[in-house]
Amino acid sequence: MAQEALASAKADWLRRFDGAVAYKEVTFGAPTVRHLYKRSFDQLGRNCHFITVFGRVLLGERKIAEAEESVYKRIQEVQTAFERKVKALTAVVKQAGIEDMAEFSKTEGVRAAVIVPAQGRFLRTLVLADEYLRLVNTLWLEGEIPDSEKSKAELELKHLLRGIGSTTRKMRIYLQEKANEAQERAKAEGVRLSAVEKAVAEATAGDAAAGSDDEDELVEATEAEVEPEAVAA
Repeated sequence: MAQEALASAKADWLRRFDGAVAYKEVTFGAPTVRHLYKRSFDQLGRNCHFITVFGRVLLGERKIAEAEESVYKRIQEVQTAFERKVKALTAVVKQAGIEDMAEFSKTEGVRAAVIVPAQGRFLRTLVLADEYLRLVNTLWLEGEIPDSEKSKAELELKHLLRGIGSTTRKMRIYLQEKANEAQERAKAEGVRLSAVEKAVAEATAGDAAAGSDDEDELVEATEAEVEPEAVAA
């Protein structure tokens, strides 16, 4: 039921969206990456769209340019991390003489609607993450790494990718608070800020229907409690 509400909210928001869209065909295999795509990709687009378009109205070009750059920097850091991990594990696979790579039993092809540059960068990072987990599982199934290393790799991957969504969400919330303050001032002065009101409504529509990100935040908190033991193992 929650998944249906989430899909409906995303579809409704995209139907209301008025702007350029670039569609990207991508296939994911790792269950973790498939889940993170569903939970984070469209939300990232909504948040970044709010920051990019309406943030400029509220805070001006300089401050929003800095906010955008910090998002791009965070994504690039994660992408670079996965590039290094993929390169390192590819070398391990080659050194171990493994010729047949593991494949995920279920794959999912998606037609991702990119409405902001950050989504395109995030999508490339997800593709790298998917390949990383394929390498991890190959080495695990071949007995080259223990169960603990596999679990540690999956937890670290979730932490890195969710950090991107967390960064944009916090920025959106900050700007949303500024938008609410602007609305209150406008009401006191008898002025209607229709553009700002529309921005706030669109930014929160998907969150309300899908139960926001509380589920992911609860999972993150739970993992944060058990992660030290997994790393120590």
